[in-house]
Amino acid sequence: MYLSHKLQIQWWFPMHVGSTVTRFLLEDIGFTPHRGQHPIDPAFDYDVYVNIRNPYNLTISNWKYNQTKLNGLSFSDFVKKYKGEYPFYHNPSEMDYVGFSKNKKIKKIIRTENLYDDLMSIDFIRENEKLLEKKLLDIKNKVGIIRNEKTKNLVPQNLYDEDLANIVYNNRIKFFEFGGYKKDSWKILNY
Repeated sequence: MYLSHKLQIQWWFPMHVGSTVTRFLLEDIGFTPHRGQHPIDPAFDYDVYVNIRNPYNLTISNWKYNQTKLNGLSFSDFVKKYKGEYPFYHNPSEMDYVGFSKNKKIKKIIRTENLYDDLMSIDFIRENEKLLEKKLLDIKNKVGIIRNEKTKNLVPQNLYDEDLANIVYNNRIKFFEFGGYKKDSWKILNY
């Protein structure tokens, strides 16, 4: 989580939601980490900004990121075992932005799928556009998000079938609802 006491904003970053590229922008305008990048601390009474990602793509990202620890576990077996959750994070409940948001004012949702436009819709980002120009351009051109060729070429429609999609959807339904993601969105997603 990143904080700006000046702006009275807490910015929540679950894993694999564009947090690294976003935090580099925030650090340039005075945000500081609180308890690390990913844990959320709902104790602050500031407006909440939160990065989110379609849970289907988030599951793919978790699978790819943890390949060495998974010892070659297939995507299908990964979904059946972990159901779209973070498999090796010590306390995944620290990233339950939906659960924590019940008593918080969510001022802005930043979708990984629309990262540049969602960031540019924020006044204090636009006001600092000159300062942040290179980083914003990297995000716009997707150069700032480092992915290897295998990851770039992942196609959700080739990984999911109806049964696997239902497992992720049923387990993470509150995240689908919070982000406005459709149950059948895996059929049209780009990774």
